[in-house]
Amino acid sequence: MEKDYPKNTEEEFSGVSGQVDAAVELNGYIYFFSGPKTFKYDTEKEDVVSVVKSSSWIGC
Repeated sequence: MEKDYPKNTEEEFSGVSGQVDAAVELNGYIYFFSGPKTFKYDTEKEDVVSVVKSSSWIGC
């Protein structure tokens, strides 16, 4: 492993907070699932553009 790794998610992805349970990349965004929240991270802006309920992915 390289020096200074692993890094904190919060250090590398501005706006993402809490323990990340899962992540998926889709259509230029990375979606970080953290408990009841999902952070939509724009890879071009390098920042979170929205936060929604994790359950919204399954229509709840």
